[in-house]
Amino acid sequence: MSARNTIRNESSARGTALAQRAGRARGTRTRSTTGDGHLAPRTRARSAHLFTSILFLVFVCALLLALATGVGVYRHIHATGLATEKARLAGALVTNVVRSKDAEAAVSLGTAPGGGQSLVLTERLDSGTFETRLYLYDGELVEEYVPAGTTYDPAHAEPLVAASAFAVELDEDAGALRVTCDDTTTFIALRSSGALGVANKGGAA
Repeated sequence: MSARNTIRNESSARGTALAQRAGRARGTRTRSTTGDGHLAPRTRARSAHLFTSILFLVFVCALLLALATGVGVYRHIHATGLATEKARLAGALVTNVVRSKDAEAAVSLGTAPGGGQSLVLTERLDSGTFETRLYLYDGELVEEYVPAGTTYDPAHAEPLVAASAFAVELDEDAGALRVTCDDTTTFIALRSSGALGVANKGGAA
């Protein structure tokens, strides 16, 4: 009887050990997934964290792209504004020069070095006749003050403002000038009657 009891006890102990192992195995599987096949809470939390990280990265990329686009637009607007401001400055400078020289037969057109137009303003003084010439040279609007009939010499001209285009039209009927510098046009009404002269052919380049 004692031997039988010993065998029974050993068998019972083995069964208990096997049951505990099986329970631990089931517990491990249970932690990975729930009974209906869905992810366990820890796995779902990891998935949610990964999704949040990806979403954040997408948001950052979109923000950087928007900032880069905004910087490009700002630079373009700023450059356009600077060009417009320079053109307006050129128009204001020409207006001031014309107003200061506004006199009988004082305003005429000439030919600048390179074949472009020049605006010629003539002064008749007791000491002689002098010309103020405004024309485009080497990417700048320049002013040259010389005795009338003197050959054009850009080396002695004073740069006024950077410009890429300069054109002048004389409106004899209205007694005014139409001055275009780059993309900006300025109308200058002459105060002196008969201020417009004939085209100036003297002082060739």
